Amino acid sequence: MARLDYINRCKMILYGQGLGEKPSMRQVAADAAETIAANTVAFSMIAGEGAKIKPGHVLSSVGATTTTTAYVLYVLSVATDVVTALRTYRGSPDAGASADLLDGLVLEQQPLRTEHDINVMVDTVFSSLLWDSTYFIDNTTSIAPDPLYGQVALAANVEDLVGAWQIIAGENVTIPFNVDRNLHTTVSANAVMGTFDQWDNSTIFLTFIRKLAIGDETADNALVEMVATGASALLLGASVSDTVQERSKKDSQNRSRDVASNLWRDFLALRQAHGRERGLDHNDEITVMHSRR
Repeated sequence: MARLDYINRCKMILYGQGLGEKPSMRQVAADAAETIAANTVAFSMIAGEGAKIKPGHVLSSVGATTTTTAYVLYVLSVATDVVTALRTYRGSPDAGASADLLDGLVLEQQPLRTEHDINVMVDTVFSSLLWDSTYFIDNTTSIAPDPLYGQVALAANVEDLVGAWQIIAGENVTIPFNVDRNLHTTVSANAVMGTFDQWDNSTIFLTFIRKLAIGDETADNALVEMVATGASALLLGASVSDTVQERSKKDSQNRSRDVASNLWRDFLALRQAHGRERGLDHNDEITVMHSRR
């Protein structure tokens, strides 16, 4: 699924669908005629939009396909349809890094959460909150073995190997393996090394696991739902340290049922279900394969 699938699903969770529950949209002129000074940028909106924007408002770009174009602007002043705003607001990308970045953009006015914030939280879920409950299994990689020591540098995203094979006399033969991570870069450029008890110097075919990333499983709506739920929970203030802890049934029933905490519990349930439905049993797989050495 594309990045926008996750962003749009987060917005569906964060906002109601009734009148006034979503942020207003404003459009920048086709030629924004940006003027950059210090940490501000002045730019032109289409005719009549300036009257709807006030100092202190926050404007957030809509539909950014990368985190580097998720601009957030804090409005300092408005003169007719020319807005002067603080750029790089709250750590967002620099809308004044070069000319024409704002031309024709649609901006959300006073969003509950900016697209920059949503992007950051979606990336946080992928990088920190899925592994190793659920992960991606890659079975498309092959490597040339080392003829002397059987040690081969692996890609940086290899978390562990599920299996390794060679084709010997037309037969697929499983070979023992071991994986070492966090090695010195003089030992392995990516700090990941595989050791194989290979039969010969023919190609080694690998199945390995890595963290899930945006773009994996292009038709998996369940992944979008899981990630967007987790990101939305964090955006609304769920405390990871608080909501992950085990609680007694009585304590759980008595605690506040706020939206963020409910979303976080939904995320944990979806994460568990996502791994179960894919038949993932990481520890058992790796234990079996490593015991063959």
